[in-house]
Amino acid sequence: KSFFRVEEIGSIEIISGEPSNDWKLTRKKGEADYILVDATEEEVLDQNKVSSMKSAFSNPQMEDVFVGEEKKENKPEGTTFKITTFDGFRYEVSVGEKNDLNELPLSLKVSAKFQEKRKEGEEESDEEKERLDKAFADELAQKLEKLASEKSLEGHVFKVRSYIVDSITKKRSELLEEKEEEEAGGGPEIAPGVTLP
Repeated sequence: KSFFRVEEIGSIEIISGEPSNDWKLTRKKGEADYILVDATEEEVLDQNKVSSMKSAFSNPQMEDVFVGEEKKENKPEGTTFKITTFDGFRYEVSVGEKNDLNELPLSLKVSAKFQEKRKEGEEESDEEKERLDKAFADELAQKLEKLASEKSLEGHVFKVRSYIVDSITKKRSELLEEKEEEEAGGGPEIAPGVTLP
């Protein structure tokens, strides 16, 4: 049931057809927090609300594949997610409306750009160079194999459970910190300009 896997997300963007609800998040490598692209001064990203974005599509499962008339009736034309990863992959995942069983159609496009040659370090011994070159070549071969496998999924429409996208299908306003209304008067003043809640 596993059919593609997104790892080490660097940026994730949602296109819903309603520009005011759309957003794009980016982050630096590692465990860095997301940054909201083109945020206004009033827009403060709530990291608790976007933590699930880091593992989006990390292990999606398919239920079935739509073919024939079913494929025509179940078009993934609702929301599109554009994702880039730190290891060079680019995904475009489109989904349609979910049915009463919380199932929805999903289609996938994938491309990638990899570093073809390892950057050699200073003062590498011949033994180190050989070992590092082999590790780099093995990793590149794995990436190319993954790309070819996931590329073969293009053109198909898959039936998936909606939980795959439920936690990341959010409006722009739903990613932000909620503004706390200031209580009139506050608490008792214990010093000039200082109050207790």
